[in-house]
Amino acid sequence: MYGAAITAVSCLRANTEAHIAWILSSSGLPPHDPTEVVTLTAGGGYIGSLCNGILNQHVEIIPGSTRGRIVSVNLTGTDALIAGIPDGGSAKVAIAPASILPDSLWASLLERAPVILTATIAKATPNCETVNREEIFHDLFYLFDVSAVRS
Repeated sequence: MYGAAITAVSCLRANTEAHIAWILSSSGLPPHDPTEVVTLTAGGGYIGSLCNGILNQHVEIIPGSTRGRIVSVNLTGTDALIAGIPDGGSAKVAIAPASILPDSLWASLLERAPVILTATIAKATPNCETVNREEIFHDLFYLFDVSAVRS
């Protein structure tokens, strides 16, 4: 997540388009880190990964878009074969231009602070809050702790 955040901030500072994608839900996919995100750059780059890279090729930037969107990804049998998984799977993925996400998100991620990003679908602006470990449940904290590794 840190690398994706650095890339997004660099693109924003250079006035270059970048989008952020993350998994909202999945079914039939191998276990993956719930904090995975990918930054999609205008030049076609992917920094980070979704489901260990299995979903990267299924998300794309829409140049000039100013709103986030939720896409459904359904892996075919061929996709599953290439990914080395037994069957196809599916996922709902959020993709949003980095420019519409709150500035406080980038500052928090660059400091490696745990964050919770909330959004109201089809409404104005997402909100980002930096949280302390003591303020939320342990399992919820794990989901957003960029430094946590579950064994």
